[in-house]
Formats: sequence, structure tokens, C-alpha cells
Amino acid sequence: MSHRLHCHRLAASTLLVLTFVSGALPAAAQGDPPPKRRVLPLIQGGKHLVPIEQFRLALADPCPSFHLHAATGITVTALDGAMIVDPNQNGCGYATLLVASAFVVEVYDSPLQDSDGDGLPDEAEANDTNPDADNDGTLDGNEDGDQDGMGAAEELWNGLNSSNPDSDGDGIKDGIDYQLTRALPEFTIIPLIANIYQGSGANEQQARDAVEKANELFARLLKIRLVLVDVRTGQTGGDDGEDQGSIAGDGRFGPIEGTNVVRFGSQELAAKFPGGKGMKLSFAQPGGVDVGTNTPGIGFHREPTCLISLRASIELTATTIVHELLHIMTLSHPENFSDEDTPSNVMMPSPVRDPFTTSSDPAEGFENLTLTPGQIATVLRDGIPAQRGGTGGFRSPAAKRPYQGGSATDDGNDQIGAARHLDLGHVSLASFADEDTIHLLLAVEGTFPASGAIDVAYRLLFDRDANTATGSTVLTVPGIDRTLDISVQRASGSAPPTLSAVIGPPSPASARTPLASPSLHFVTKRYDLPLADVVIGELFEMRIPRALLGFTAPLVPMTIAAVTPSPEGSGPVTVADTLALDFDTELWTQFGDFAIAQQAANPGDSVPFALAGLPQNASIAVSFNATPLAPVATDGAGEYTGSFVVPPNAPEGVQFLTALAASGAFAASAIEVPEPGAALGGCIAFALLAALRAARPPVRARRRRTCAAR
Repeated sequence: MSHRLHCHRLAASTLLVLTFVSGALPAAAQGDPPPKRRVLPLIQGGKHLVPIEQFRLALADPCPSFHLHAATGITVTALDGAMIVDPNQNGCGYATLLVASAFVVEVYDSPLQDSDGDGLPDEAEANDTNPDADNDGTLDGNEDGDQDGMGAAEELWNGLNSSNPDSDGDGIKDGIDYQLTRALPEFTIIPLIANIYQGSGANEQQARDAVEKANELFARLLKIRLVLVDVRTGQTGGDDGEDQGSIAGDGRFGPIEGTNVVRFGSQELAAKFPGGKGMKLSFAQPGGVDVGTNTPGIGFHREPTCLISLRASIELTATTIVHELLHIMTLSHPENFSDEDTPSNVMMPSPVRDPFTTSSDPAEGFENLTLTPGQIATVLRDGIPAQRGGTGGFRSPAAKRPYQGGSATDDGNDQIGAARHLDLGHVSLASFADEDTIHLLLAVEGTFPASGAIDVAYRLLFDRDANTATGSTVLTVPGIDRTLDISVQRASGSAPPTLSAVIGPPSPASARTPLASPSLHFVTKRYDLPLADVVIGELFEMRIPRALLGFTAPLVPMTIAAVTPSPEGSGPVTVADTLALDFDTELWTQFGDFAIAQQAANPGDSVPFALAGLPQNASIAVSFNATPLAPVATDGAGEYTGSFVVPPNAPEGVQFLTALAASGAFAASAIEVPEPGAALGGCIAFALLAALRAARPPVRARRRRTCAAR
């Protein structure tokens, strides 16, 4: 794939990436003169590409590193015509330059036109008046002629060959390669709660040891670390004896109890972490994860709690933890004869992977468990790690991405007698502030009937300005000034139902904008062999253009209602179930900051760091991976500055730093330990706490509400 040259400014600034890829836009048509182009590298700033010739390289000013300013004036012009003002004219400019090697890319040197709106510039296609030249219902820019998982426009803009599924010849399809290079965060931290159920036979130290062993796998495979912020012993929540013949509080879960334990876990997470962050482990008795089966763990697709039992070794328990959490992150068991169908693959069911995990053969064993690039790309594409944790870069200074979101879990089985697909289960909206869309997941507690008429809608009601005095009252909820309707309809028969989505003002007479239809997935309870997975619900997934939502408040109240019939139907609307939550545009500020002043360090090096956003005057446990460092104490503002020493036995690669308060509040970062003898990258000198303070908006009153339409 393309090589990239990374440039970074201070913590409160936007990341800019110098992008260098090889490839050219195709000719407009056979026999036509080639469109005007020239060879030049580009800088990517947010969503824009700017020729590097518009920048000048400097070393003066207060910045100690080579950095970039506009070559003339204070603005540069992107290829799409956007003008980008120098954000730091008297300092380090657009970016600091840490690496000085590059490839080149062939690109057009003027803004490109897309007359038919198919995603391809006019110069790149023979027919620029018909967005679907072959009339197959797919926009020309979305056509995937080489079956590599990327549309023609996406390949074009990334310098790839739309006629070759593996442009760089590395054995991995372009679509997977692109997901890996585009989405792989430099680190992801996921807060974790462990519930040890009464009668499970596990204790707190065993849970901690198993999680730390699981972290070895997560760090190697996905650059993820679980931060165990709380271990709760003697738990009984959800283990309430609902299944026939079951006993409440015995640590053995029947199918109904298991589902209740998962729901209980989701509600605990919502109470512990803002915006639906975090994941949950619930330890049951061996053989008690689902009574009557031998499965050592169960994960629920996209539901943040998994059930596991303590196993014969720490390695087996750790592998089960990773396996089940990856089910939450949407991975399935490998299909026969697929690339993943090997005993070393973490997602193989336990009867297959267990002998490999415990093998004494040096070529096998726990440390050799794997995921394929396709599996990694699936996890990254679905975005579950970012939604459940926090992502950031170990490039200096390490900083979190500005994450926004909201999440809520409904009381299950609260629509007795109603169709199960009218029983809301879980909803989350998530985005980074620099993204153009907001990712919606909406799960219901049952599946749609296989045949017969369906006419239902899921209405999302937004109070964009958080002001009940403006907007309309919709379904008894005041202040609504934007609605999004997801409709599911089928007149009769057994064909798949038709999905549609529209967004607009709540007034029926207002113009409403159609959106791309949402995807519909099964919410699945994943069993080990020989049991088959069990579908327990449906899940809608879609991306909503941020501009069409137009949020203006920092905390946007919203309500989801399941109604019949759909707004396109006839007759009075009946509300079956509702769920309320807030979309927090500044959610990332609710978690602490752990800033470091350099991207890499050798064992034994002293590294400056700063903490902010943690409890005031509190003792903070600081760790390098699992190695405790000297504890520190925050001041009256919840901040600390100091340094740590990289442990002498620190392994190579990305290593995780965590700061944890007794309350469970935490901050995290990462640093790279290079290979012995490798030169370290450049450092950026900056005022750590000043940058952190600038990046954190002031604390604001947070308003929560309940829905009146229950």
C-alpha cells in the first residue's frame, strides 16, 4: 500500500498527513488527449489534498523542528478548491516534519469536476453525464470491477489500480489493505469491568491475571489494551432464576439468565462510563456460561458484555476473553476452507484452538495465535474498538482523537405481547469530530417475521439545540427540530422487507431528504462448536450525514421510538417502545489526558509526561503495560507533570501507558520502543499542560432527561 509521511502539530491541533502514493488517473476516453496532470506530492489536511509546492519548509520561529508554512501569504488552496488558512502562523505552521523521505503521486493540478455526481471526476470517465453508465443500479464511482472491496472512485483517489484487486502485489486485496492503512489506530484503550459472579469459583487475582494475559494478544494483533478499572466480586445481577429449574445467584446461567446478565452489564457500563464506553466480563461457573452446554464463553454481536468461565490455565482463559470480545467486535467463527480456518486463529472455536494454545511446540502455542488481515480490517471497519474505548497516536505529542457519541440500553422484554422487533434493545451514535458522518447502530430484541405484512418505523427524534422551547412536540416529546425515520415495509409474501430512511424537519409538509438505506444485521449469540449460533435480534446500521443533522448544542437530547404503522403508511400511529439518550459532541473530554512529549524511547530513557482531567488531589497508579511505575499525585486541578523511566525489559513496538485512579477514572497513551540500534524520531518541545488545557473545553453542566412517551 501507499507509504505515508506523518506530520504533527501540538496536541490541540489537527493532524496533517503527507500522503505519497503511486498511480495515475485514467484517460478520459480512448483516442482523447490525456487530461492535464503533473507529478507532485500532496499534503492531506483533514478532508483536503494540497500540492506540497504551496508550502515552504522552515526552521525559524519558536518551533525547533522543520515545519511548514504557506509559500505565499497565509493560505493554501486544496485540489477541491478549499482554502486552508495557516492555523499557527507565528509558530509551527501547518505541521512539523519528522521524516524526510517520500514517494510521489500523479494527480491533477486543478479542482476537478464531477458533473454527474457519481464520485468520479469528468476527466476520469468516458461518460460524464450518466452516473450509472451500465444501468445496473450502482453509481459508476461505486462499481467494484476487480472485486477487491473498493469502488472505482475510492481506488482512484487512493492511487490504486481499479483493474487489479491487489495493486501492490502483497497478497492482500486492496479493500483490506486500505482498511488497515486507513483505520488502524496507533493505539486503542478500552476500559473494562469484570464481574465475578457468586459461585463462579474465580477470584479477583485470577481475573486480573487473565485480562493481562489477554492484553498480550490484543496488543500484538490489534494494538488494543484493556484497562481493568473495576473488579466486582459476589455479583448476582441478572442471575435471577428466570430459566426453568435454575437457581437465582448460583453463578450458572440459563439462556434467559445469560441474556439478562448481558443486559445488566450494559446498564452497568452506562452508569460507569459516559457515552456507552467500556466492555464487561462476567465470570460464571465452569459449565455455567449457558447451562446444558460445554462452551467456555459466549459473546453477543455488538453487545458489550460477554460471559466466560475460569478455565484450566491462564492462557486458555485469556484466549477465551479475546475470542468473546472479538465476537462483540463483529468477528464470526471462520468458515470451512477460508483463510481463517486454521487452529492458530483466535476465532476458531475452543475445541479446535485449545490444543494449539496449550501446545509445547515452539512453533505453536499462545504466543503464536493469529488473526488474518481480513479479520483485522473487519474489526476496524465496524469501528467497535473506537466506540467502546479511545484511540490516539503515539506520535508526539500523544493525544486522543476528538470522539463524540451517545449510547443507551433499554429494559429487555418490556413489550409483552407485542412483536419482538418492536422491543428496542440498544442504540448508539458515534463519530469523530473530523468525520462527515455519524455512525448509527440500533438493535431490536427480535427478528422480523419471515413472511406476511410488515409496516413499522423507528423514529429518531433530535432536539438539535437542546431547547424544548423551540421545535415541535413529536410523540409527546417537546423541542424536536429534526427527525430521522427508518421504515421497514413488506406488503405480503416472504421477500426481504424494504428498508428506507429519510431525514428532515418534523413538520409533515417539510421537504425530507432520502438517505442511503440502512444495513440490517443479525444480533447473534455466538456459541462454540458443535452448537450453532443463535440469532436473538436485528440490528440497523447506517451513517448519517452530519450536515443534515445540524447539531448546535454540546449535548443533544434524542429519543428513539418504535412505531406502527410507518409514517408512509396509513392510520393512527401507535408507539410500542421508546428509548432516550444524549449525543455528546465533547465526549472525549470526559476522559483524562496522558500526554507524552515524544513518540519513541529506548529502555532506560526518561520521558516527560503530563496528566490532566483526573480526580483532584488523588493518588494515581501509573503503569507501563503491566509494569507499575512510581505512583503520582494530582494537584487541585486534577493535573500532574513529571517523567517516567522506560523499564529496562520493555519489548519492542507500541507499548501502553495508563494512569488509573481508585475511582476508576483513567488516562492512557502509548510510546514506541524501537529495535535495538534504531534511530529515534524527532521530538517536539511543547508546554504539555498548556496544550492539554487548550484542548479541553470548560466543564459544563450536563443535562439528562427521561422520555415521557414510555
